[in-house]
Amino acid sequence: MSNFNPINKNLHFDSDFWHRYSVCSYPSTGNSPYQPLDFTKHLRIFDEVLTGSNIESDTHCKLPIPDQIWIGAGCDPYCQMEKRERITRRVLEVIAKHKCSLFIATCNTLALRDIDLIQEINENSFSTVAITCSSLHIKTLRDVERRATSLKNRKLIVKRFQRAGIHT
Repeated sequence: MSNFNPINKNLHFDSDFWHRYSVCSYPSTGNSPYQPLDFTKHLRIFDEVLTGSNIESDTHCKLPIPDQIWIGAGCDPYCQMEKRERITRRVLEVIAKHKCSLFIATCNTLALRDIDLIQEINENSFSTVAITCSSLHIKTLRDVERRATSLKNRKLIVKRFQRAGIHT
């Protein structure tokens, strides 16, 4: 895990996945307990990369552009550790600073904590929040996602983001 980089630049664009960077702040480590990364160094580098890029060149763009940053592609950014570590919140602050476009995939109600930053990002560029679900069959969902948010609460998350004007 020492060589793990949580912020990756995607070298090959796929028309189905328009994003330049993906962020995986809480990687799955199998059976070993997860130790939070020294994320401050990675955030500083990420901030420098965004400062030196042309991502923020069109601040009035309301379309999903290939420079979109995707959070949650490899892991849920709002796992239980996020309450204490606040890594996802810190990543969103950097994205908001540079007025980048954003896509978040999660199934956790903790995402509502950051609705203010996601709204700010949406006002300056474009943001989408995808609420993921492995199955609509409740028993299967409990087997696959044992401690995850209920379907009822996921629907409430979607409604709150929609009321805030954020694409879901």
